[in-house]
Amino acid sequence: LKNAPSAASGEQNFTVDGHELHQVTIVGLIMTAEEQNTNLQYTIDDGTDDIIVKMWVDQESEELMVQRRAEWREGKVVRVVGQLRMFNNSRSIVA
Repeated sequence: LKNAPSAASGEQNFTVDGHELHQVTIVGLIMTAEEQNTNLQYTIDDGTDDIIVKMWVDQESEELMVQRRAEWREGKVVRVVGQLRMFNNSRSIVA
C-alpha cells in the first residue's frame, strides 16, 4: 500500500504505469473492526501501510455476513479484493 498510487482529490481513477486500476487485492492484518447496520469496516495493515476496507451488507446474503462478522476480528490475516477509492483525501477499498 505504501507504494500504491494516489489520486487527486475528487478523482476515482487510480493508475499504475499508465494502466487504470479496476480492482486490487491486498493481504493484511485486521487492526480494527467496526460493525454497522449497513456495512462492516476494517482497518487492514499489509506491513507497508494501513487502509480502510468497507464491505456493504447485502440483506440477501445475511448468512455469509454473519459468518464473516464472526471470523474477521482484530489480529486475523485476511485477503481483500475490491475497488480502490479516494474520499476526503483518504484511500479506502470497497469490497
